[in-house]
Amino acid sequence: MPKPHLLIAIFAIGSILITSCSQKQQNSIVTITTQKICTTPIVSYQINSISAGQFNDLQITNEQILPSLKNALQQTNCFIENNNNPLYNLKLVYGSIATKNTQGGFWSSTSKDSAIIELQIAFTDKNEERIFTSKAFFENTKDHYLGLGDSSKLQPQHIQDTLLNAIHSIANQAAQNFMGF
Repeated sequence: MPKPHLLIAIFAIGSILITSCSQKQQNSIVTITTQKICTTPIVSYQINSISAGQFNDLQITNEQILPSLKNALQQTNCFIENNNNPLYNLKLVYGSIATKNTQGGFWSSTSKDSAIIELQIAFTDKNEERIFTSKAFFENTKDHYLGLGDSSKLQPQHIQDTLLNAIHSIANQAAQNFMGF
């Protein structure tokens, strides 16, 4: 029968190994919200085009962006969608880049993966064009010890939250610009 202090030592070492191989607390995503800037809508718009840019590593679709963009613009209370007689045509181009990096060796290593989402919208009428851009970033980090554990991995919720931050940021920018801030 093993001695109690030997069992305690084995349990302690096992606990340390299990704890050290677990994922660090993930970087949290600070949520950007859409601000109600106007008291009544001042800009009517029609969506003229929406497209992915040169890079779309995260395979974001028009269907993921369009409802959230319309909602964010509406929440500012400055914009109203009007397909019959719009004041502005709206063009949206979006892109995303995903990176993965591992550093270290057998004893200790760190894996990181990140998402960058960038949006550009242009409000155009016959006299002017107003262009706005936003970029949102998320990085996930995971430490490994003694070669144990899985690599870091972006989850769908990370991507969705990062996308919403980019959308809310661009809606706030556009609203503030049209209000003259």
